[in-house]
Amino acid sequence: MEASLRWLVETTLWELWKDGRQAKCVVRLRTDAFEVAVVYEGLRMVTRDCSRQRDVRHVAAEERRAWESYGWAAAS
Repeated sequence: MEASLRWLVETTLWELWKDGRQAKCVVRLRTDAFEVAVVYEGLRMVTRDCSRQRDVRHVAAEERRAWESYGWAAAS
């Protein structure tokens, strides 16, 4: 498969902020699975593959709780 076709869709699930810095969770729908990634200041920090949509929600919620425990919060 051509590399440019491997990634079909990317969606932001949440964004958190701390001291003017941004972290966000994105999910990419691939042809074979979902990729969940936490992006901090443009750099992918955590990446996990999920085969089921419900696993995507679980991973995203788990990552959000972890970042929030360090003082990150949604923009108000």
